[in-house]
Amino acid sequence: MAIGEAKGANAGMGGRQPVSFVSPYREWVDANTDLEHAMEDSEIREPSTIADSAVTWIKVGEGVSSALLRAKYTQAISAAATSPGVRVVGAWLPNKPEMGIEEFRDTYSSTFSSDSTADNYGVFLRLDNADNDDATETTISIDPTHDFIDDDFKYSDPTSLTNIDLQGCQFVTVFCTTAASVTGTGTLTAQLGLV
Repeated sequence: MAIGEAKGANAGMGGRQPVSFVSPYREWVDANTDLEHAMEDSEIREPSTIADSAVTWIKVGEGVSSALLRAKYTQAISAAATSPGVRVVGAWLPNKPEMGIEEFRDTYSSTFSSDSTADNYGVFLRLDNADNDDATETTISIDPTHDFIDDDFKYSDPTSLTNIDLQGCQFVTVFCTTAASVTGTGTLTAQLGLV
């Protein structure tokens, strides 16, 4: 059989449209680069007030519907007395749903407005828990002696293998609600794997 030659049940389409199979893996993206400092409650409750450069709003690409959550941290971190607690938050721009990441970044400095008539007016939803008022947070367990490692960083296991449903949001990020307490210096980052 030649390479690419169809055989048996795989050969017929039965009148249906062809289906392309693609890997669910997408690159892990840094969403919050400072999990050693908890954000202010006022920022968590009103995301349009966030001025923290550690928080990055990530544009959700076409075909992306969910995410996995993990931590990336420098190898110098050798122990964790307290793992970081986070909230995954989605955002929409109802007045300009077609806005791309470049316009959002360049025109609005990646910030949302609380003015309901502005193009960058943001509507927010907590994605890891249906109740934003609930003190329950998602813990990213840090285990420096067992986490995956490469030449530069260590990576925690995902918080769950059940993807976080992005609910159709345009942008997503991670808020740090409980600061990590670690031994060693370096960065501790929340990453989202968009799938």
